[in-house]
Amino acid sequence: MDVNAVKATFDIQFGNLERSTHNNTLWDFAQFEVVGHKWADLSDNSFGLAILNDCKYGWTVKEGHIMPSLLRCATTPNHAQDREVHHFVYSIYPHTGTVNTSDVVKEGYSLNFPLYCSATEPKDGKLAACYSFVSADAPNVIIETDKKAEDSKDIVIRAYETWNKKSECVLSFGENIKSAVECNLMEEDETPLEVKDGKIAMTFKPFEIKSIKVTL
Repeated sequence: MDVNAVKATFDIQFGNLERSTHNNTLWDFAQFEVVGHKWADLSDNSFGLAILNDCKYGWTVKEGHIMPSLLRCATTPNHAQDREVHHFVYSIYPHTGTVNTSDVVKEGYSLNFPLYCSATEPKDGKLAACYSFVSADAPNVIIETDKKAEDSKDIVIRAYETWNKKSECVLSFGENIKSAVECNLMEEDETPLEVKDGKIAMTFKPFEIKSIKVTL
């Protein structure tokens, strides 16, 4: 790629990280392979390109080349390791501007969690043209989890800020919710939240993960 960038960006759980694209020091040379989940991106201020994937997590990005690791194929202790048929998907996503102004996070999720359709019998009532149980109005706040609480019938929403910047965000719910609390990752230490017209206003610190427990 004809991109002038000294660092590449790699997706990890609840955020991303940067690593050098050159071998100027021993520390740079040691970064010959970097962890990355859904995508790896190489961008300057005008253009960038990301490689998306659905199951491979090792990357080498050096001197304009993005090189994913396909198979490990170690010889010990198992001399026949990985000698099977492998299935994986890659997708190329070019974009204008820097990586943090692109849709690379959304495209990575779309590849890993494709849309499914389900046929059902007709029912009474009307459907809205667009519906989401919960949505965020800040593009850098990602709703990563929507699950039943471990110890109650409440619903837990887990969201995080992905581009290392403090952000104001409003979470909007498609259902009437009676109450909401912010809790930790163990779903404990609850702090009441104000719910107004099915919306919750929150402030996310850079790379912060928040868990919100709502009662329907």
